[in-house]
Amino acid sequence: MVTILLILTILITCSCSSGSNAPQPQKFKRPDVPSMISNQDEAISYIAKHYWDNFLKEDREYPSDTAVLFAGLKKDDFEKAFSEYATFIMALPVDEAMAAQQKLASQVEKMQLKDKVTPFWESFSSMEDKYFNHPNSPYRSEEMYLYWMEATLHSSVASSDEKIVAEGLIPLLSLNRLGTAAANFPFTLGNGKTMHLYDVTSDYIILLLSNPGCPNCKEITDELERTVMIQQMLQNGTLAIVNIYPDDDYQAWKDFLPEYSDKWVNGWDQTNEFESLYYLRAIPSLYLLGKNYTVLEKDAPIERIFRRLDGNTLIFQ
Repeated sequence: MVTILLILTILITCSCSSGSNAPQPQKFKRPDVPSMISNQDEAISYIAKHYWDNFLKEDREYPSDTAVLFAGLKKDDFEKAFSEYATFIMALPVDEAMAAQQKLASQVEKMQLKDKVTPFWESFSSMEDKYFNHPNSPYRSEEMYLYWMEATLHSSVASSDEKIVAEGLIPLLSLNRLGTAAANFPFTLGNGKTMHLYDVTSDYIILLLSNPGCPNCKEITDELERTVMIQQMLQNGTLAIVNIYPDDDYQAWKDFLPEYSDKWVNGWDQTNEFESLYYLRAIPSLYLLGKNYTVLEKDAPIERIFRRLDGNTLIFQ
């Protein structure tokens, strides 16, 4: 997960890969922060925006790829570099992070046009998918992956198969974007009454999609119930938790209802409208909504939800 400690460690220390023989692996060179930048946030922003400048420099020389090398780097070191890049851009406001993604896509395309043998686009696309799209990634971000899919669709170097995938995903990733109002939908309560998301009024809403008996869902519900900040916000009315079962086994959900907190709004998507309004990649899934049901976090790890609520320093308010 993205933490201040991790970012500070990366800023202070310069981790480089070690070299060896035939062909000699190169070291990944992170950009140096100009001396006139002393503010930590500005330093993070600078590194994120210039992270790949040295590696994707068009006149850089590097050996041919091998089983363990990609563009002169050990493949493990390339992934390590990408994970650091993900750490930095996830610490930025969304607009700055999107600008970094835009620059990266342009740099990768230029390198691929220059060198048609080294799989630049394929390699970066693989990392984008793993870090920003995989449902178990702590860096997952539909916003970041959406930009990569849009770049893929319009790229001159992406394959036709990649473009087909992008064309199918873009409409899904575009649902309920950060900074927009979450789609309203009906759901059925345990007493049979119908309620809508917009009937829930609170400063913040955690929208949880879960299944009865799902082990990963239990981890999330347990974490919500034992976190003091969450309980205090529920108590003072600044937070509501809306827990929705999006599947079809009504009886399983009904039998499991006593396991959920009675402080939450627990409902079932009886009409199956949720499926057409939200992109649900995996269960469980968490959204954080703010004023006017604005999407603040989308399919986010619970730790990211907690950081937003704890700091109350929200990008979109």
